[in-house]
Amino acid sequence: QAWADRLRIGAPLSRLQAAAALGRAHPAWLVDRVHAAIARGPSEAARAWVLALAAVPTRVSFRDDVLVPWARLAQSAQDRALSETDRCAAALALGRAKGKHAEAVATSSFERLIAADSARLRACTAWAARDVSPRHTALLLLDSAAVVRAAAASTLALLEDVPPSWTQRRSHLAALDPDANVRAAAAQNDGERLEFVFEPAGSTPWSTPTLWLDAADPGSPQRDPVVVLGTRPGLWGIRSEPETSQ
Repeated sequence: QAWADRLRIGAPLSRLQAAAALGRAHPAWLVDRVHAAIARGPSEAARAWVLALAAVPTRVSFRDDVLVPWARLAQSAQDRALSETDRCAAALALGRAKGKHAEAVATSSFERLIAADSARLRACTAWAARDVSPRHTALLLLDSAAVVRAAAASTLALLEDVPPSWTQRRSHLAALDPDANVRAAAAQNDGERLEFVFEPAGSTPWSTPTLWLDAADPGSPQRDPVVVLGTRPGLWGIRSEPETSQ
């Protein structure tokens, strides 16, 4: 109940931060609560639970391996009537799918999302597909948008035993990409876990949201650019982190 209250009460951005922490903790009851939230359809209340599922460190199955929640997440990820932020969270949650049929639903969705008009949504897909369908992540190394290439390069740093061609492409981006943020992302050392990064929205909500978060650690000259994946109720993105840094 304490977790449910943290996801329901307080400032909207604080609720998302709590959702990411809940996902990292991954208590045994979480998947059932997410299932219940998804069953009620896309809503403000469901957003935090979907993000919690997105932050779970391992892939999961719903009770009795039902496919309905995964199908609903896929539908939300494709729904142009939803915000980019909600579509992104749904895609990231879809990437936690485990099981032959659930993974087929996710892979089919990622096949469409890598061609989405929104660069931000394609960047979300680079992160989302990393375990279920890493080839889609690798394809996005060739994307025309810098934020997408950076997301794909950062994501592949988490994976082991990738094909040499993917490693070579990351090295190429690290050395020659015209965007400095992409070069920095492609040069990152291998990570072991995901870290959600949050930042309050700016004071001009009608302005175009920034594409990057500057997630340098306090007191460190090292700049760690993070692609902004979500813009509601504040800015948030994901970076790969060594396990020893927590």
